[in-house]
Amino acid sequence: MATEVLRKVDLSGDGGAVKEVLVEGDSSRPFPPEGSEGTLHYTGYLTDGTVFDSSVQRNVPFKTKIGVGMVIKGWDLCMATMHVGEKCRLTCTSEYAYGDNGSPPVIPPKATLVFDMELLDYKKPIDSIPDKIEAANQKKDEGNDLFKQQKFKEAYDVYEEALNFFQYTYPKGEEEKLMNSTKLPILLNQAACQLRLKEYKKARISCEKCLDIDETNVKAIFRRGQAWQGMGDFEKAKIDFIAAIKLDPHNQDLRKAYEALKRQEQQHLEQQKKMFKNMFQ
Repeated sequence: MATEVLRKVDLSGDGGAVKEVLVEGDSSRPFPPEGSEGTLHYTGYLTDGTVFDSSVQRNVPFKTKIGVGMVIKGWDLCMATMHVGEKCRLTCTSEYAYGDNGSPPVIPPKATLVFDMELLDYKKPIDSIPDKIEAANQKKDEGNDLFKQQKFKEAYDVYEEALNFFQYTYPKGEEEKLMNSTKLPILLNQAACQLRLKEYKKARISCEKCLDIDETNVKAIFRRGQAWQGMGDFEKAKIDFIAAIKLDPHNQDLRKAYEALKRQEQQHLEQQKKMFKNMFQ
């Protein structure tokens, strides 16, 4: 772990969390504000040099919110003082790490820990409705690209990330309308993914979330009908298909889908008749 130390900072003021800067970062960018999502690499050591955890070894950067208590105290203090690209060594007493009890079986009780850390990047917290809408639309575009590649599960997950920007968000008036107009196509796209994955019950729920926003949305009604069709509930499927056609009477795709549904229902009835006939022969 021996590396030249450029400067040393007592982050906690009592020697409990001490940062040694090994490589300076980009000082043209400000420190990450509280609530930012930080992306970093780290390797954690016991004081005898034993590695107990390492994102570097996994080759997967670690992401966490900065300054909101999602990580140990020493990390929160350290990340808030790092520039992007900075590499440092953080030494934390147990008070700023895992406390008197440690974290068995990996971290002993009252353990002082050492971390080599590199801040790769951070994203400022997204608080305003316009910022959340912009971030959600960017994720939606990512999901659309995956959908075009027929990576439906991956696309669904990215759409979910887009919706998560609005979690615990309850705007009123015009901002609520803007938020809902952003959420609606994302929910519709999720339903399309679920239909492709044959997750019909989940697709129906996604469609109903759309209809909570816009009860006359043709795509939501039609896709809910497709979900009923996939579950074998032809009567409910027909109700939704007919409702969609009434709202968009010139849409030939809807009419073709309705005719295909009726043929499928007829085939299903004929198969049932044959099955019952064979049962009682």
